[in-house]
Amino acid sequence: MPVTKEMLRAMLESLGGLDMTDDELEKAVPQVQIYADQAAKLQALDLSEVYSGRLLHPEEGTTRS
Repeated sequence: MPVTKEMLRAMLESLGGLDMTDDELEKAVPQVQIYADQAAKLQALDLSEVYSGRLLHPEEGTTRS
């Protein structure tokens, strides 16, 4: 989804964030777009065959070799 200056301004206002000038918003939009693009890539990953590290626990009482 393309990030626009108006979208970023609305997000900042709704979150009670910073007041930014048009120039500052113009500079911030490409950086926010990078985050949005990366988040979209992460959402698209098929992790159905990947086990969560949080689910794997070593058995108590075992030692490392």
